[in-house]
Amino acid sequence: MALATYLTIGAFLVVPAASHAIPLWQEASAGAPVEKASSLPELSPIATKAMSAVVSISTVQAAESSQETAQSFLDPEDESQKGLGSGFFVHPAGYLVTNAHVIEDVTGVRVSLRIDGVTREYPARVVGADPPTDVALLKVEADRDDFPILPLGDSDALGVADWVVAIGNPYGLSHSVTVGVVSYKGRTDVMPAGRDGYYDYLQIDASINPGNSGGPILNTRGEVVGIANAVNAVGQGIGFAIPINMAKQVLMPLLTEGKVARSWLGISVEDLSPQMLRGLGLPPTLAGVMVSEIVRGAPGEQAGLKVGDVITSFDGVRVNDAQRLRWLAAVGGAGREAQVSLNRQGHAVHLTVSLAPMPNDEPQVSWAQPDDVGLVVRRVDVPAARTAGLALPIGAQVSSVKQGSAAEGAGLKKGDVLLKVDEHTIYAPDALSQALAKVRRGETVRLVVRRGAETLFIAMRRP
Repeated sequence: MALATYLTIGAFLVVPAASHAIPLWQEASAGAPVEKASSLPELSPIATKAMSAVVSISTVQAAESSQETAQSFLDPEDESQKGLGSGFFVHPAGYLVTNAHVIEDVTGVRVSLRIDGVTREYPARVVGADPPTDVALLKVEADRDDFPILPLGDSDALGVADWVVAIGNPYGLSHSVTVGVVSYKGRTDVMPAGRDGYYDYLQIDASINPGNSGGPILNTRGEVVGIANAVNAVGQGIGFAIPINMAKQVLMPLLTEGKVARSWLGISVEDLSPQMLRGLGLPPTLAGVMVSEIVRGAPGEQAGLKVGDVITSFDGVRVNDAQRLRWLAAVGGAGREAQVSLNRQGHAVHLTVSLAPMPNDEPQVSWAQPDDVGLVVRRVDVPAARTAGLALPIGAQVSSVKQGSAAEGAGLKKGDVLLKVDEHTIYAPDALSQALAKVRRGETVRLVVRRGAETLFIAMRRP
């Protein structure tokens, strides 16, 4: 897969969905005709109208080399590193969309916007984030419900060479506008920053740069059809945007749950190549993906899928590449039954698969060095941050406490979120390990812990 670079600069209570007077986002008018122009479109009115709904996002990030001095979580004035990104409002109550990597491992988020020529700045909290699609939902902390919003369009209706407008915050230059065309659709062979995820990019040639991450890509009707995400670091005029139709499928779970629960088939698949088709004796025009591996006991095996099967459609949707099937299975919904059509040794076969929840394979991290404290911790996700009353998912959450250990003796419990060790702010589990490694044996450390809605100060002696 090709590598790309993200466009970011720099190293709580949630309103229930049922309480919204209008949907979380505004859809484009159904059935509205797509205008076909014989000359260049009038883009100035589109950009002018959209400008007030686009925001600049600034974040405070932990310094990689100095955990001691990075105290911005508890002391916002002591900032270590700053990051920049973009975003746009989708609901007048202050809900806005950006990239998940814009707010990853940060200790503070502020949003700057311009309405009626006046620039205003507000703090924001993370409502939900989904790293596999790199989509995040934020909520501006302001006592108002009249923020300007952008309607979400239909990225599937875009065609190659259609005009698009990008608005964002490149290099801190807020509300910058560039224009271009869609260069390609369905770009799945791009891996931003080497990360795995669900990529089905729109490739555009509108100029986007670091700081554009999370900004809207608009069609000629002023509707958001993409979210600026990555750029080819060595190319010119090669940018990538998340299709808005993909983002729509994760926004409501982010609002209600803070994360996206996915389903799975439990199989590995490969794109078909001409050589594979010849080797299997299949027609050269056959489109689909070949099953290369099946997890024992997973939904795919239970439904009767076999290695060598060529899956041609999933739940009535044609499947032409592995990434497409992976996405369809992930958003299919655990507990649902899906219809799978396939070619098995030249014969058409139809199966029914009962999708299961995707296993959580997030690794847990033991932070004791040496392992004498008795804690296993993991990253804090957005739901855990909500439970702890945190605006941002930072800290280290206790997964288990060893019986008879120093951690148990200090009163630590499963579910606790550790925020500080002495003067060291804990942004992630590895920071916890680093902080403890600096404590001598026999010394007592002071821990700041969130347990539910309470902040506790706990003393623990290192054996």
